[in-house]
Amino acid sequence: MTFAEILEKTQAYISQVFSSEPEPEMLESYVRHFVKQNHFANASEEEDLLCEELLDEMQGFSVLSPYLKRDDIEEINVNRWDDVKITDTNGITLPGKHFLSPHHAVDIIKRLLLQSNMVWDNSQCIQVGHLTGNIRVTAVGFDIVDEDAACAVSIRKITASNLSREDFIAGKTCNEEMIDFLREAYKNGVSICIAGSAGSGKTTLLSYILKHVPTDKRLLTVEQGTREFDCVYRDHDNTIKNNVVHLQTRLSDNEKYSITQEKLLETMMTMNPDFIAVGESKGAEAMQAINAANTGHAVITTTHANSCEDTYFRLVSLCKMKYPNMDEALLTQLAVRAFPITVYMKKLKDNSRRILKICEAEYADDQIQMKELYRFQIEKNAETVQGFIQKSRCVSNRLLQQMMENGIDKHWMDLFQKEC
Repeated sequence: MTFAEILEKTQAYISQVFSSEPEPEMLESYVRHFVKQNHFANASEEEDLLCEELLDEMQGFSVLSPYLKRDDIEEINVNRWDDVKITDTNGITLPGKHFLSPHHAVDIIKRLLLQSNMVWDNSQCIQVGHLTGNIRVTAVGFDIVDEDAACAVSIRKITASNLSREDFIAGKTCNEEMIDFLREAYKNGVSICIAGSAGSGKTTLLSYILKHVPTDKRLLTVEQGTREFDCVYRDHDNTIKNNVVHLQTRLSDNEKYSITQEKLLETMMTMNPDFIAVGESKGAEAMQAINAANTGHAVITTTHANSCEDTYFRLVSLCKMKYPNMDEALLTQLAVRAFPITVYMKKLKDNSRRILKICEAEYADDQIQMKELYRFQIEKNAETVQGFIQKSRCVSNRLLQQMMENGIDKHWMDLFQKEC
């Protein structure tokens, strides 16, 4: 007897026994009894596994459940009901177990989205929801995918690794001076925008930098849907030692009830922040982040861009979505002044995540003037990427003066000016 046939018989039995949805413990008890009574499994281990799979079908997320529970899985992509691909934390993609039918796939994805109160149907065929544990679900279906595909779904575990300075250096993301420069620059009032594609390590780097904000300064963070940052520090008596507020969006099908990153940033400006972190700038919140950085706050954010220079064009394009009539040259000038330091990260062919460039920018003579501070020069891009880190130029006296006014240690001042 196939699993689909066993499932059908079990569901029919449960429907006869219960007139409404039973409690999880009660359901498990009856499923185990039914499996045992009908000798669907030959051994106790097989019986346990079968019951687990049946329960996942009836109250969990079917074939997706094992992947959602595994720490070594980073992404689950459902290309169609019978094609599921799994990507692990090392960047390796392999085929996964697929659904039983198109109807089965749609039912399970609906169940996933209901966890964040999202209705997914023909009138709302594109939905983005979240599960506990920082898991983002993007689902498209119905008329906008092939009829025989049923759906296309991207499930991404958004978990920033808790890496130390030594981890970044050992993993060859950067060298000692690069990580020290970014940490000390932000600590001492310089706003930073980290650019790169999805999975390039932007949020992991941002999380490290945030953990070094002085404990006597007020840090406020804003994130879309799920919370990746965990910056609250407690001592051995469980007393909170720093000054942190974490905020996240609350989206609704009714726009009136949605609380966006833009709204949270607007509210945040009345909450006396010293440091502000925006998980990702990808909409109207970019303008609020630029305004915050231009009014004396240290702001750090990430965005999707293909280079340090492209970061500014990306920020301007995001602002123009909300303010189409605003002068582009003025927006560019505001963006450069807001984020004088940009970082470009990339996941390379060998799945290593590297900082390829750190740049400083100024706006003069009606154009962006980029100054490369550090770069990773690729010499061989093969199964193992080979190259070297180069310090191109020193940070400007203008930014050094800003950091000095905010109390940077002389040791770091001397280090960042060395060999220039």
